[in-house]
Amino acid sequence: MTAHSHSTMEKERGTLSIGLEFVSNISELVTEKPFEIYVSVDPKYPKSNLKFTLHGDIKIVDVRDYGTDKFKLERNGFGFIHHDFKDGLTLDKVIGEENDCTVLEYLQHLSPVLMSFTGAEKVILYDWRVSCAHHL
Repeated sequence: MTAHSHSTMEKERGTLSIGLEFVSNISELVTEKPFEIYVSVDPKYPKSNLKFTLHGDIKIVDVRDYGTDKFKLERNGFGFIHHDFKDGLTLDKVIGEENDCTVLEYLQHLSPVLMSFTGAEKVILYDWRVSCAHHL
């Protein structure tokens, strides 16, 4: 599921009422794999074959209000990781950096943490971007 947030939000006590755009069920996706390209491409080629449909009034709850320790990957499908890197590297230090080496260093440190947390044999980090909501 891919979702894009719609611009209208109403916040009330840790809950947002928001419109989200989900990938539409279009016939092209029967024969083509969905794709979205984030790098520059020749304008004659499409950057995506996805179409989106807006679904309104979806309630988003800030689960941090309930305590992050109450959510487990096995039970809820997600979990929170609290980890201090030895060299003091944090995501806040990486956000906004123009230096790709800093981002790469952070991701290299993060990969074994995620492997341990999930029990995975391999972790591939393909999208680490943080939404502007991180700063709210």
